[in-house]
Amino acid sequence: SYFFGHGTAAVEFWATDPRIYSQAATTQTVSQASVSGTGLVFPITFPLSFGGAVTGGQFVATNAGEFAAPWTATISGPIVNPVLENVTTGQTVAFTISVGATETLVVSSLDRSVLLNGTASRYSSLVVGSSWWQLAPGDNTVRLAGTSGSGSVSFTFRSAWV
Repeated sequence: SYFFGHGTAAVEFWATDPRIYSQAATTQTVSQASVSGTGLVFPITFPLSFGGAVTGGQFVATNAGEFAAPWTATISGPIVNPVLENVTTGQTVAFTISVGATETLVVSSLDRSVLLNGTASRYSSLVVGSSWWQLAPGDNTVRLAGTSGSGSVSFTFRSAWV
């Protein structure tokens, strides 16, 4: 076959991510959770109250697919020590970092990256014991919390199938 100028070739394709994603991305934005109430006050009276209630800061992300879906979160400051929690599974990714009022912290569960303002790696701010999580099929309640500040998160994902 080389006499006629024809050759043979073998090609192998490998899918680095075998998931099939929905065409449209879903984005949800929410402000940081806040704690209301003052906790236990002395002198004590009955009935006792042991703390404030956490309000706001959460939303339901629905993965319409049948496989875990990665997400990207853009946390806008000001917020100190942000925590992204999948309330449904109890898994969290937490950071020891102060994000200023004009800064963003971009967190990606697909490649497990943490970027300040989208460029400077802040992976070292990941708290030991954090668990990288993805959105399970169905409804997932996601919460943004922090030790102080009034930040917000823009949470983007695509439903995933195999």
